[in-house]
Amino acid sequence: MPIDYVVGTSIGAIIGGLYSIGLTPDQMEQMFREERFLNYYKGQIPDDQYYYFKTTEPDASSFSLGLARLDSNINIVLPTNLVATQPMDFGIMEYFAQYSAAANGDFDSLFVPFRCVGSDVYNNREVIFKKGDLGQSIRASMTFPFYFKPVVIDSVLFFDGGIYNNFPVDVMRNEFHPDIMIGVSVTSYSEKPNPDDLMLQIENMIMGEKKEYEVPPDEGITINIDFTNVSLLDFHRIDEFSQKGYETCMLMMDSIKGRIPRKQDSVMLAERRQDFQTKVPVFDFDKIYIQGIDQKSQDYIINSFKGKSEKLNIRQLESEYYKLISDFQIETATPLARFNDTTGFFDVIFNVKKEKRADVLFGAGLSTGYSNTGFVGFNYKILNRVSTLLNANLYFGRLYSSLHISGRLDFPFSTPLALEVAANVNRFDYFKGNSRLFSLDYRPPYLINYDNNTRVDLFTPLTRMSVIKLGYATGFQTYDYFQVSNFLQNDTADYTSFMLNTFHFSIVRNNHNYIQYTTKGSKNQMSLRYTFGYEENIPGSTTSLTDYYGMDHSWIQFDAVSDSYSRVSKHFTMGVYAELLVSNKQLFRNYTSSILSAPVFSPTPHSKTLFLPNYRANSFAALGLKPIIKFTDRLNLRFEVYAFAPFEKILKRELIDRVYEPYYSERYAYLHFLGMAGLVYNTDFGPLAFTVNYYDTDSSTTYFMLHFGYVIFNKRVFDY
Repeated sequence: MPIDYVVGTSIGAIIGGLYSIGLTPDQMEQMFREERFLNYYKGQIPDDQYYYFKTTEPDASSFSLGLARLDSNINIVLPTNLVATQPMDFGIMEYFAQYSAAANGDFDSLFVPFRCVGSDVYNNREVIFKKGDLGQSIRASMTFPFYFKPVVIDSVLFFDGGIYNNFPVDVMRNEFHPDIMIGVSVTSYSEKPNPDDLMLQIENMIMGEKKEYEVPPDEGITINIDFTNVSLLDFHRIDEFSQKGYETCMLMMDSIKGRIPRKQDSVMLAERRQDFQTKVPVFDFDKIYIQGIDQKSQDYIINSFKGKSEKLNIRQLESEYYKLISDFQIETATPLARFNDTTGFFDVIFNVKKEKRADVLFGAGLSTGYSNTGFVGFNYKILNRVSTLLNANLYFGRLYSSLHISGRLDFPFSTPLALEVAANVNRFDYFKGNSRLFSLDYRPPYLINYDNNTRVDLFTPLTRMSVIKLGYATGFQTYDYFQVSNFLQNDTADYTSFMLNTFHFSIVRNNHNYIQYTTKGSKNQMSLRYTFGYEENIPGSTTSLTDYYGMDHSWIQFDAVSDSYSRVSKHFTMGVYAELLVSNKQLFRNYTSSILSAPVFSPTPHSKTLFLPNYRANSFAALGLKPIIKFTDRLNLRFEVYAFAPFEKILKRELIDRVYEPYYSERYAYLHFLGMAGLVYNTDFGPLAFTVNYYDTDSSTTYFMLHFGYVIFNKRVFDY
């Protein structure tokens, strides 16, 4: 059956556009099944394009509000789209730019003449696209409000063409004057809108009144495909939709053949496709141009491109594009490919929009098992020939409170380099911060820990997903504690402080898909650290010791961590955790201070909120298995079991009344376990989880915890 012209709106613009460049229905189906296409419409950066160097330190923020200066006023800028459109923007260019060039921007010169409809909401009119950039025209036609960011063409903001013309029979009639039209309607009528469902309200606005979409019977045939319970982004149901469409069309095939006697020879059709393909230029890129920002910012971006003086193929350009949009300074960088007849190559133009200069961040950790924590943060960004990020945040709660200030400079050298300077004030109160209500036989110790540190880190990418880091930190750790469980209100706590300097070298690779409760990717870290400092101890009223104590300490520490997740089947993933930490660190004056200053093993969110001596040691090995049952990409049931083996466990003995001396056990004499089982849903604002946590302690403590939000702290002095 011959198809001489194609017109489409919204999803029809995508399908029609693909047919107009010569794709067969089978090729379209195959494309819709590819992971690359799924990433485009979900707004996800492909796994192999993740750029770790440009990520910032994770924090407990759940959402942020941008601040922008408009007409001398500072206004809050709310998000305008639910789905990130950066991957889609590149995909649109990749699919259509070559064919747009082959047709010289004239949609009549495509494999099949094509039209699509966009909505100019400012001028309250529909716009018929017949010339220009094919990809941008289709992108405009399919931009469903609030799902996708609108596109700007010739200074006009465009949304989904369905707002004004969702079934463009009149466009086909007026543009091409066909002998007969076949209209395909896949519209499912919206539910009645309600005041609390924004997306349903928008859907009703676009779909308009309930009416039949049909071609007048004397002008053609309408194929109505009845779809129910279909959402905008259900491309993963392509097999179901394809079969439904095929069955519906076959039921009408006799009627169609009766109206259209002309036949299309399949061999000739294939030859026409092949002839059109010969006109398509090779997709290699020569020049890169930046628009939309000032010259100094343009220089920063151009200097950031690897091989900026060399020609790039589409895959190399894709790699550089995802590096660009991974930058915390860049909101969007819409790519446009223009064929240069003189050079025989494409030039690419990135229309760049910078991120809002200032952001306010908010978050909270709400839980039944540990004290609630609030979070507020502030970012300020400056982009010139060097990128500058200033950050401050505040945590507040019974368990944890903290103040953080930092500045980061990024230098766009041939080998990128970043310098970060930060100061942190951390306070942990394990006594007030832990509730016994949802645990079995756990009594929190009296322990208050301050970790104040100033740090400088210099880092550069080793690979796309890894960095090399050199760092220095100076810090002051203090501990207020009792060495006995029974103390009176007027007793004075023991006091230990440690003033230190530490240098570290580390290599970190990370492409985890979530900050916590990860289900995909891997994180590997190897680090070497040298530390020296001075310990001070002032005994309290509950010990027989009364003398001041001071001691110099220095040690070397090696730490290697691997936390990886492998997909076993569609709904089952296995995670494996391994850690080896070795040091020659000495014990402190007493048992409690030795335990407090020792490295801690806390692989689960809940374990980070407790003081558990059995999982602290100066040298240890740990291994964990994490079977995960995935119901959806966001909802999973997970089990985590870990074994912790201190090389020499720190033990205590009472020398005299209430004087506890630390000593090392025999090597490899102890093995401790901990476990977690939880049902987790990863929302856009943080994880919602119900977990059961078990710890191998003297009382075999078990915790039940329902929590929402991230369990994340600012960096302590020994963090990398």
